[in-house]
Order: sequence, then C-alpha cells, then structure tokens
Amino acid sequence: MNKYLSGIQFKNPIPDKITVRDLLTHTSGLRNDPVTNRLAFTGQIDEGEIARAFAAGTTFADANYGKYRYTNFGYNFYGILLEHHLKMKWQELVQKRIFDPMGMKHTTTYTSKARAKKWTIAAPYMFDAQTEKTIRAVLVKNDNNMQSAGGIFSSIEDIGRWLNMNMNDGKLNGKQVMPADLIRAAKTGYTISTRNDIPFPGDGEYGLGWQIGKYKNEKVIFHHGGFTGYSSHFSYLPERKIAVAVVTNHEPVGVRVGHMIATYAYDWWLGMEGVDADYDKQLQTLFDQYETRKKQAHTSFVERSKRTWQLSKPFAAYAGKYTNELFGTMEITAKENAFEVRMGNAIAIATPYTEKDTIRVELVPGQGDVIGFKDVDGKFVSLNLGGMAFTRVP
Repeated sequence: MNKYLSGIQFKNPIPDKITVRDLLTHTSGLRNDPVTNRLAFTGQIDEGEIARAFAAGTTFADANYGKYRYTNFGYNFYGILLEHHLKMKWQELVQKRIFDPMGMKHTTTYTSKARAKKWTIAAPYMFDAQTEKTIRAVLVKNDNNMQSAGGIFSSIEDIGRWLNMNMNDGKLNGKQVMPADLIRAAKTGYTISTRNDIPFPGDGEYGLGWQIGKYKNEKVIFHHGGFTGYSSHFSYLPERKIAVAVVTNHEPVGVRVGHMIATYAYDWWLGMEGVDADYDKQLQTLFDQYETRKKQAHTSFVERSKRTWQLSKPFAAYAGKYTNELFGTMEITAKENAFEVRMGNAIAIATPYTEKDTIRVELVPGQGDVIGFKDVDGKFVSLNLGGMAFTRVP
C-alpha cells in the first residue's frame, strides 16, 4: 500500500504490512470513525478538513490485524488513496471502469445527476415512534454523502446486468465486459467470516466485496447494505445460475421483507415443496413482530416525553456553533422551548435528558445520543457527544 501513501503524514503510523487486500477484506485493523461519519452521514467533506481527519484520526490496532471486522472504512480509505494517487475521484473510476463498459445507463454515484436526468428516486421512509405512522426520513443521500462504501443509485435492470456479469465470470450477453480473473478473484474467500444475520447466517468467507456462504445446501455469494430508510439484498447461487436483487425504502421492516422476498424466490426456483404455505407463516410472524416493535418504540417515546428539561440557563445560552477538528461542526439553534441540532446533512430536534445541562438527539434516526454542555465561569464553552469534545466558536 505504500505506493499510494506518498506525501500523507499520518499521526499514527500505518504499518508496512497492511495491503490493499487487507482494506478490502476488512482485516486491516485500521479505524477512523470521523471520516466514515463525514462521508456517509454528515457530508462535511471539505477537502482540507477530510485530509486532516484522515491523517489525524486513523488508528491501527495490531490485535485486530488479519481478523475479519466489517467496517466501511477500508473502502473509504482505498477511495481516498486512489484519488490521492490517480488524481481521480472514485466516482469517476467506477463510471469509467464499470458503468460504461457494462452499459449501466441508469446508474450513478451522484444524486444531482439522477435529479438532472429526471430519474425517479425512491425516497427513504421510516416508522415514526411519536405519531406511529410511516414518514419520510429526515436524513437523506446527497452528493456529499454518497460514499465509496455505499453511494450508488441504480435501476433494477442495471442491477440485473451487474449480477449476470458476476455470475458469468465477467460475461454479459455473451461478451467479456470484465476480466474473468478479476471477477473470480472478487468472489474468492480470503478470510473467515461468521455472520449471525438472516438470511444466510453461519460460517463463511469474505472475498472482495462479496460474502461467500451457504443457503440450505447451496453455495451463495451475497452482499447486503443499508442506510436510513433504505436496504438492499444482492445475492446469487453460482452453481444454479440464479440471482436475486431486492431493494426497499422502508425502515425497519423493509430489511426483513427484502430478505424474505429473496429466499422465497430461491425456494420457488429450487422447487421446494410447500413454499407458499411456509412463507404465509413467515409473513404473519414478521407482521406480528413488526407490530410489537412499533408498540415498543411508541412506549419508549412516551416514557422519554415525560422528561423535563434539566437546563440551568435559558435556551439561548446553549445555542451556537461547536467544532471538533476530526468530526466537524455542530450547530445548535434555540427554538421556543426546544433545540434544533445540525451536523451537515444530519438534523434533529433535541429532547430533554435526565442529567443537568444535557439534551438527547438522534442525528442518525433511531440512534439516540446525549449531548452534555460544559460551563466555565457562567458560559458554555464546549459540549460532549459520545465522548467527543466540541469547542464552542466565539
């Protein structure tokens, strides 16, 4: 990997033994939460700020080296290195090396291009615990948070082309559009991975972006993904030449529904007996679980709504801009008996918390965090979010 690192001065040295393959198989032992948060969620990706966060925030744990530990950062890291080395963004590389040769004309890494072409974009939806209704998700994908580990809009036809090409070692409609050895390398297992998640749990291997596992007695190659209000299921049975893609735009039930549709398709094509009756039962179970989960979420919201503000000063005293060199900038605006908290694309209305001078926020919907303010000589000079200190801008 050293050839890509020229001119980058890391605060914590990157060992020479780490390779590009380590990055792509989640075995590098590297971590950088500030960069992954900026690229996937907040979109605070000013070139200078990202460079500083990348160089200062990357850490290495030798105990994790060589061990599979799924993280977006390996792919983020490689994307940054490629841009540094080739002077070309990862989006341009994907367009040139994959989308164009494969004729994927309805696929893009830019939301702005999809909108400019007037494509229909599936909006993200989620269950709202307060109203007990499905609502549009507040956190959305824009150009600035379409990142190299999860930033592509595509059509089902283009996804079908992608899966067909992978199933057929780089061939599409009889034409070799990708090198066969490259495609075979991507679905070769390089490290052991164990997954407990449906629908393909158990021991398996990880290739280059592909999981390799078992579905019943069949070898399955797969990868799933998700973002607030979105989920995707891509998989195929290489020995049967059957592939399934399911994309959904609802959280949380969309994830389970997507996997259920995928395994139903496999069971149907494989000629399993009693498929419809089996899936009728599974669907009813899922429905019951979802109803229970909605009630639990609403009950939790009702309990939190009983809290009162534990603030020692007027709301305006807490408002302002706070910065963290690695994680970026947070803006807190005082509303009438409320706060709006914003970190780039991530926006939340704060609610009371139980300790003095604290508030609760969900900058990523469904993930609650506590913000605590620090008072020095009668003024709030900083805040703490999940152990990260943000200094108030005068």
